[in-house]
Amino acid sequence: MKTIFICLLLSFLFSCKGNTGGEIIERESQDTIHSVEVIYVTDTVLILELKTEIENLKDSLERVTNEITYENYINARRIEKIKYYINITERKPANQKFFFGWIRRTMSEE
Repeated sequence: MKTIFICLLLSFLFSCKGNTGGEIIERESQDTIHSVEVIYVTDTVLILELKTEIENLKDSLERVTNEITYENYINARRIEKIKYYINITERKPANQKFFFGWIRRTMSEE
């Protein structure tokens, strides 16, 4: 079993080492500032397809962020929190004493 694992690991390392040619596309991860992902691509058609796909994703993201107003987002969030509190109270009726406080706090948040 160990030899199979070692063979698989070595084949993976050698196959990764073979991708030294081609263009380098660098993207910064949105989660962390310092993380950079490097992808080696040799096919120019694939590079053009990736670039157009990235542009389409940027456009759709801008469209979504421009369509949703802040008030609509906050109201939808409030409704989801109230549904959550209703679910808690239905599962455990002893929490009814906290229910109106939860609702007041949710409605006073901005």
